[in-house]
Amino acid sequence: MAGRTARGRCTGTSGAGYHETAWELRGSNPPPQWEDRVRTLAFSNRFVVVWRDPLITIYLGENGDYVLVDSYYCSCPGFTMRTTRRGLGGCSHVYALREALRNGRVRDVSSKLSAGMVAEIAWEALTGPYAFTLRRILALGEEVGENNDHGEGGGDED
Repeated sequence: MAGRTARGRCTGTSGAGYHETAWELRGSNPPPQWEDRVRTLAFSNRFVVVWRDPLITIYLGENGDYVLVDSYYCSCPGFTMRTTRRGLGGCSHVYALREALRNGRVRDVSSKLSAGMVAEIAWEALTGPYAFTLRRILALGEEVGENNDHGEGGGDED
């Protein structure tokens, strides 16, 4: 039987409550009340993979862009609120990314980007409303840089 901890988190029910660790969140299902929103987001074609290891994805939102790391972090305000107030609860973007990956509904530009470009894109999404560099790349279909190496240094060293 599910119970409640002293902090009010639901325990004993997979996917219905909050999680103690990122690994628990990573393997859980969305709360039932989020299922329609998760499905809508997953099939919106707004997830763009910019790096493969670890998986870094940008969600291109109408009111702002968010950075997702694998299936356990999102830079959206909802994720932050749920994490700081109630424990690791995730957000609809985290669950939708998993669904989008399963259904091949992500765009992948990771092979076109250097480490420096990924850092710039993530910085823009984290500090401003939009990742303008990524949006420009997608809109113009630009080939980015000559060094698409994902290794350390990105070719900038002598």
